[in-house]
Amino acid sequence: MGKASCGGATSFPMRSRRDDLQEVGRKLKVSTIMNGSVRRSANRIRVTAELVNVSDGSQLWAERYDREMEDVFEIQDDISESIVRALRVIMGDAERKALKAKTRDIRAYEYYLRGRQYVDLRRKSLEYAMDMFRRAVEIDPEFASAHAGIADGLSLMFLLFDTNKKFIDEAEAASERALELEPDLAEAHLARGMVYSCLRDYEISNREFETAMRLDPKLFEAPYFHGRNLIWQGRSEDAVRVLRHAQTLRPESYDVPAMLALAYTTLGRTAEAKAARLLGTRLMKERLELNPDDVRAWMLLAVQYAETHDRARAEDAIQRALSIEDDAMTYYNASCAHALLGDEEKSLDYLEGAISRGWHHKEWLDHDTDFAFMRENPRFKKISARLGG
Repeated sequence: MGKASCGGATSFPMRSRRDDLQEVGRKLKVSTIMNGSVRRSANRIRVTAELVNVSDGSQLWAERYDREMEDVFEIQDDISESIVRALRVIMGDAERKALKAKTRDIRAYEYYLRGRQYVDLRRKSLEYAMDMFRRAVEIDPEFASAHAGIADGLSLMFLLFDTNKKFIDEAEAASERALELEPDLAEAHLARGMVYSCLRDYEISNREFETAMRLDPKLFEAPYFHGRNLIWQGRSEDAVRVLRHAQTLRPESYDVPAMLALAYTTLGRTAEAKAARLLGTRLMKERLELNPDDVRAWMLLAVQYAETHDRARAEDAIQRALSIEDDAMTYYNASCAHALLGDEEKSLDYLEGAISRGWHHKEWLDHDTDFAFMRENPRFKKISARLGG
């Protein structure tokens, strides 16, 4: 049986026509798609849901639920169980537990879900995500997953955009609170791993990432961020192993092949690096067909074009990304692309721009093979030294 797309990171805004659903399903390489709608009137809610077979557009299952708002979590459980029966899959205890909400307050849960959709490597998205998580915690102070979400957002903000100590201090406190509330919550250990990765305590961060992977083997973010963490440490062989696992969890992710290509290049495994880049390029293009405003996809695509010395397409992708968002990560990836094109001064200009916008990860710079031929450049050395040891 193929993979089913039932929301989360692989869901996209789309029209409900059956042929559109089939097209999206084929692009995502899934066998089934969950489609539906939610309508609310006063304290009543109507949820309609259907499971569509991507291959022929047929309806595998459909149901309508008319309930009071306070019954919304029971609706979630009912839908989950019905889909499982429709697919003739036996749901284990771990899967059942993962589907259960960690709060009984519908408003808190709604804010939490909104936040999770926006946890990525862009500043504006992170700011919105953290606002959603904080609202969830205000409503339900014992909502462990929301505390973990706050920690994730703050860690990424500190890592990528602003080294103000208040961010990492608050992230550490939020991750500890999540663990106090639910010691066996995988997301809480993931959050703690990200905090200690920022603090460069790799012994703790590695252990926490591995704990998160053990507690929830299907949590994509655990091996993905663990793999990135291992690359920062110069442990590319281990990074390959972990990132391959992440790839099995989310084959449609264009980020994972990009990270694998970097790790393979560091190891001198040229053929595998090329294959990873080709896969990443294809997935980025597919993603941009679904969401033309995905700035990270544009930037990583620019880097891929630069790898093949396709200057015109690389520069076009850079400008498209900058027109959407000109934050630190966009500038850093623009620097990588120009380095690969051989434009040393332009690359260093963008690198300076990234640093002025908050990017400061010296370990990543030290292990990023895109800058290999520039390491003896006096200006590059000054920039690296300025980032500290």
